[in-house]
Amino acid sequence: MWFATASPNTIAEQFRGQCTAYGFRPGTPEMAQCIQNEAQGRRSSNSRQMAALAQMNATMAANQQSTVRLQTQCTSFQGVTTCN
Repeated sequence: MWFATASPNTIAEQFRGQCTAYGFRPGTPEMAQCIQNEAQGRRSSNSRQMAALAQMNATMAANQQSTVRLQTQCTSFQGVTTCN
């Protein structure tokens, strides 16, 4: 969600420090490529995490539906038991 709302400058600033730590110099094409690669890697990672969470939620919902318990009330009269 952050990528959808953050400005390109904010995104670049987020990864600039990491690329500097890798040894890239500000203002070079290599730095720009590093920032782009890091941002794309984070987007991909976030997408995989969101897909995993969606799958987990779907599995949990399916499990809840399969374990629904029904309440049954039985009555007996003259040797005959009836349950609702």
